Amino acid sequence: MIKYTVPVAILLVVSCTKGSNTQIPKPGRTVSDSLLVYQVNGTNGNGAIFSKNFTKGDSNLLVSNATMPYVASQRMVYIKSGKTLGYSKLNGISRFLFELNEPSDPCLSIDARLICVVDKTIDEYQLLVMDTLGSKTTLYHSSFEIKQPEFSTDGVSIFFSQKTETGNFTIYKISSGGGTPMQLIAPVTGINYTDCAATADRLYFLQSRTVSGKFSTEICSVNLSGSDFQKNTDFTVNWSQPGFVMQDLRKINSSTLIFISEYGSTNKEIFLAKVDNLSFHSRITYTDNYESHPNLVPAFVKDF
Repeated sequence: MIKYTVPVAILLVVSCTKGSNTQIPKPGRTVSDSLLVYQVNGTNGNGAIFSKNFTKGDSNLLVSNATMPYVASQRMVYIKSGKTLGYSKLNGISRFLFELNEPSDPCLSIDARLICVVDKTIDEYQLLVMDTLGSKTTLYHSSFEIKQPEFSTDGVSIFFSQKTETGNFTIYKISSGGGTPMQLIAPVTGINYTDCAATADRLYFLQSRTVSGKFSTEICSVNLSGSDFQKNTDFTVNWSQPGFVMQDLRKINSSTLIFISEYGSTNKEIFLAKVDNLSFHSRITYTDNYESHPNLVPAFVKDF
């Protein structure tokens, strides 16, 4: 059974700052008309995409046998049956755009007019851009693994993670019209930079490494040209002690991020954090299931 609590305005009332071992309580909050869209993995290993409307309090199955939802401008892209790129309105009207080889990590431009997705062929990874009318362009291809593309807010650039010769992931930037990718962060052995979330002036991402045998994650950021590196959280006390796992970092708007975390739970739950204080997290789900790929629409319009 899934329980949710979400505030009218996104209020960060549950602190998980470094050094705190306090068990997170289930806060009582006033529900709003926000819409949560997320993936749930069943016991059989199959994924499905659900939505939760906080005004009515109801949960709805949007798409069965589907994974990796990404929402922008009240539109959604996802992977259907492991092969097909799907595109839909959030009222459930869907259409399938492309059957690909092994697609993953679809994303939308902020106006939902462009789609970027990674496709794996026999011998390489491809970064594809397409529109909703069926036009498709291969922006970039590599024998090294590519994942998690993210459009800039103006749609001019795409950020993505790629594995390097060190065996770890780092972040690149490429024009949405094509060209040569620019490496934004120098790769470091034993450290991964992944899960981009772009605001108008900064790129937020996850930095992960193993500390005392435990995989641990911090939220970091750079400006859009790759300089001014900031470590925005410090749960590991400068990587001197184990932290916890965060994943699937997404932007809600210019001030708030959403992500999956294991903090305070043996299960992976959905959290929010303000970009001006990313060490202060607000947990919004308490579930019996493994959730991933969260999206939050603060002012959902059902009929459009």
